[in-house]
Amino acid sequence: MKVLLLPNFQKEECGSITCKVIEELAKDNVEILALSEVRAFFDDSRVRFVSSERLEKDISFAVAIGGDGTIIKSANLLLEYDIPLIGVNLGTLGFLATIEKDEIDLLHKITSGEYKLEERLTLQVSIGHKDRVKKFTAVNDIIICKNAFSGILDIDICCADIKTANYRADGIIISTASGSTAYAMSAGGPIMHPSVKAITITPICAHSLLSRPIILPEFENISVKTNANLNKKQAFVVADGINSEQITQHDEITVSRYEKNIKFICVEGKSYYSAINKKLMER
Repeated sequence: MKVLLLPNFQKEECGSITCKVIEELAKDNVEILALSEVRAFFDDSRVRFVSSERLEKDISFAVAIGGDGTIIKSANLLLEYDIPLIGVNLGTLGFLATIEKDEIDLLHKITSGEYKLEERLTLQVSIGHKDRVKKFTAVNDIIICKNAFSGILDIDICCADIKTANYRADGIIISTASGSTAYAMSAGGPIMHPSVKAITITPICAHSLLSRPIILPEFENISVKTNANLNKKQAFVVADGINSEQITQHDEITVSRYEKNIKFICVEGKSYYSAINKKLMER
């Protein structure tokens, strides 16, 4: 069995928690891998360093050590390799993390096969026109938003070539269920269980009393048009906070389900509902 570690050493406790993860995995005699770019932060003889550009296809699962941002970045890296992921939470909320930093011993359940896989919907956004088209994938959300100094945007949304909604707003968040507890929740969007295969559209600071989020089925193709231009109405498409592209006046924006799902590892005894209660209700 091969296990890939994806630690975020910008987190204060990452070094000590990573050592604990290695100790726990070493008990089960698994082969431990890590990306070569983190070698400067730790060098353990039990860890073999590999390139992120050519991950080995027989990796059993990966462990992201950090906050939700770390897990999202890791998920985007693993998406094309079909490698399951579990997160160890070093962040404030950590909705995407299954294990807290005091629960490292739960990794033994995974190495012994006591877990379930949860496949979650991912998105793809296409931006551009004619020969200039860029595509990005997202595990959490696609955000279409103005820059800080631009005027409010007019945003038209079409599904199946039928106009579905119009927003005057700072932008919109097109989210998966995984991303429903992130920026979309802060903007007033619904919280969805991660297993729900649906897409939500939530306006950001809408200039209307009647603007509401919309929930769409997973197979819907969403077409977005804005009044953005390169002068007074500057706007951007941002995928998972990782990739971004400025929108020009003639750009066509399409968001749809991506062909691959991301696989998250679920450990028995860990409940999404108790996580919601603990991380939101008790704050």
